[in-house]
Formats: sequence, structure tokens, C-alpha cells
Amino acid sequence: MIDPLIRRIYTTAAGIALAATALSLIWLDPRVTAGVASGVAVSVVPLVTWHLIVSHASEDRARRRPLVIALVLVKYAVLAGAMWALFRFRLVNEYGFGAGLVAGSMAVLGAFTVRRTH
Repeated sequence: MIDPLIRRIYTTAAGIALAATALSLIWLDPRVTAGVASGVAVSVVPLVTWHLIVSHASEDRARRRPLVIALVLVKYAVLAGAMWALFRFRLVNEYGFGAGLVAGSMAVLGAFTVRRTH
């Protein structure tokens, strides 16, 4: 079962990502929309990977350390490769990517500040 705080963070991040991507359609340029969507994905990936690490925190240290090292190395390799390909082949607009990074960061920070109302 997913922790309610993590569920709220993922839901808020998904909502902001969807809103930012929909807003980018105004420019009628698929590179801008792809930039926003990939920027949001890149900024939310660290949250997801740390959630995986924390969910295995109860395991013994001998099993947890290799998991953390492998996850961090794979995460940075995948992010670096994806960003290289996106910019090398000009698949995304640089400003759209930056806007996506900001929107993704706002999603993560905003999810922590959203108050639960009953």
C-alpha cells in the first residue's frame, strides 16, 4: 500500500504535469510540448527513485547499499542519455524543457504544501 503523502505527491505532480503539457499546446509546436513533458519527467524521476529506496529502508544494510548505488547510477545514466538524445537530435525545445523542469519542481514542492481538507 502506498503512503497517503506519497500518493498525494504523485497525484499533484501528475496534475501539474498534465496542466503544463496542455498549456504548452498553445504554441502549436510539438517540440515545445515534448520539452515540457520531458522536463517534468526529468524533475520528478528523483522523487520516484527515492521513494523506491525509502520503501526498502527496512531491509538490512548489506542488501540496501547495493540497491541504492545501483539505482542512483542507473538513474543518472538514463537521465544523462535521455537528455543527450533529446538535445542532440533537437527533439525538444530548450525553453520548453526548462519550463517543464520548473513545473515538475513546483509539483513536488506544491504536493508537500497541499493541505488535506475534510
